[in-house]
Amino acid sequence: MNPNRRILIVDDNEAIHSDFRKILGAPDAADAALDAAEARLFGAPQRVWFEIDSASQGDEGLKMVERSLAEGRPYSMAFVDFRMPPGWDGIETTKQLWQVCPDLQIVICTAYADCPWETVLEELNALDRLLILKKPFDAIEVVQLARALTEKWSLREESKNRLGTLEQLVKDRTREVEESRTSALGMRDEAIQNREKSERTLEELRHEMLERKKVEAQLLHAQKMEAIGQLAGGIAHDFNNILASIMGNTELAKMDARVSPNTADYLDSILKATGRAADLVRRILAFSRRQDAERKPVYLQLVLEEAVKLMRPTMPATIEFKLNLKPTRTVLADSSQIHQVIMNLCTNAAHAMRNGAGVLNIELAEIEVDAVFAQSHADLRPGSYARVVVSDNGCGIEKAILERIFEPFFTTKAPGEGSGLGLSVVHGIIKRHEGAITVQSQPGVGTTFHLYFLICGAESNDTLSDVDSLPCGRGQNILFVDDEQPLITVGKTILQHLGYQVTTASSSAGALAAVRDQPEKFDLVVTDLTMPGMTGIELAQLLLTIRPQLPIILTTGYSADLTSEVVRQNGFRELLLKPITMRTLGTAVHRVFAPSIGSPNSLAG
Repeated sequence: MNPNRRILIVDDNEAIHSDFRKILGAPDAADAALDAAEARLFGAPQRVWFEIDSASQGDEGLKMVERSLAEGRPYSMAFVDFRMPPGWDGIETTKQLWQVCPDLQIVICTAYADCPWETVLEELNALDRLLILKKPFDAIEVVQLARALTEKWSLREESKNRLGTLEQLVKDRTREVEESRTSALGMRDEAIQNREKSERTLEELRHEMLERKKVEAQLLHAQKMEAIGQLAGGIAHDFNNILASIMGNTELAKMDARVSPNTADYLDSILKATGRAADLVRRILAFSRRQDAERKPVYLQLVLEEAVKLMRPTMPATIEFKLNLKPTRTVLADSSQIHQVIMNLCTNAAHAMRNGAGVLNIELAEIEVDAVFAQSHADLRPGSYARVVVSDNGCGIEKAILERIFEPFFTTKAPGEGSGLGLSVVHGIIKRHEGAITVQSQPGVGTTFHLYFLICGAESNDTLSDVDSLPCGRGQNILFVDDEQPLITVGKTILQHLGYQVTTASSSAGALAAVRDQPEKFDLVVTDLTMPGMTGIELAQLLLTIRPQLPIILTTGYSADLTSEVVRQNGFRELLLKPITMRTLGTAVHRVFAPSIGSPNSLAG
């Protein structure tokens, strides 16, 4: 059954219809040809496009749904605005649509918080076919909802069709059996044939039941992925705000001249830990949306040194670390995932050496892989690689076990000591990085893992932050807006340290009043995205009506998929993703005041 990708947009704002068409609609011929070429050249999956129809009011949308049913081309889902004066609101529109099309998947879109989710549920009472989408929405979030809900609708229809076919098959087979049984009375041979036919019928029924269970499992998986995506998005915003406060206050503490060298090292460790926590949030979001992790040029030497520094205090004192890390050119990688790989391998090595003193070796070197070596390693091709070696002199691994160590859930540890997922995850990460992993082990001698990462050679930004080298201001006046008081304190202190005058506001309404009172006072506004009453985007639109050329920077704890184009269309000069470092904030502000320093509308965090 081909997926039904017909979507209805019900909204009184034509700009919203245009946005949905840009995000979900089919591209023009040139873009489609470019997508196809990219898929052929790089093996990238082609984008999925949807058939979009628009209605400006709820009653118009109802007529379009009725017409689609009459034509035998129903919509699989609808995006419905919550407020559509002067006609029906989103709740009434949804009720009317479900009266004629009960299976229609609906997403109610709203930029306001004046109608709680509980009220919507009480009014509509249909959790299995209703979601809420807060404006301003992310393009990727819209695509994810569209793909999941249209697929869910198609799977449900397929399940209903299969069930109908199954019921008809049971009726037909039952009739055939009854007819055969009646005509077979007294005729032994025909009775045997009828028995065989009945057995075949039962086998067909069993097969149909298995198919139905398979479809239901697929439907359940689609619903679970929807729930995971929404849960991850909700956690990310609050967690990143917490990290932003920790990171900002730690950087401010480092600036205190009374801080001893040892304390400075501890503060550096906190900064690195918060950075990894932020990476973890991004990885959770990437998993919930089935996205690949973000890879960028990194120096493996820095990643390995940091991992060892963090692991050493947690390892038994009987284990000796030996490092031989030779500098290499950069590799294209997600540093947090590589950190996870090294931590996992070292933890396993420590477990293998738990009964006595041991030595854990970690080596790094750049090597050349020739055609002969690549031929004996299926995941490698000739070229320059950074090779990481992790070895121990522990108990070793028997050959029969060695062949299975990368299988999911396979473990030799006692219950409660391991899930059997560690090395499976390691193998998956290396494969996604287009690298290779090999293992050699001998019982009683030890185990050695070799990891290969293809050299990319591009420049990396993985260097230590030097606060003193940050660009400073010349007394420009900045309005800093956030509803979280700890973040206001951190942002104000950082900007003042960098040479700016700072006025703060804890709400969008307060910021709007400040600019209305003194339109020419502020040289720049830095505003959070998600705030009660009015979002940062809505605030920016109002500020730009007062002063069209006012520079504005947008910050957010969760909008990882906002693109430079979306930022530019809403009048922002920059988009900063929390937690925001002092260097990121200082550089972005300096870039606004001195555009030649770098391109505007950049995505940073």
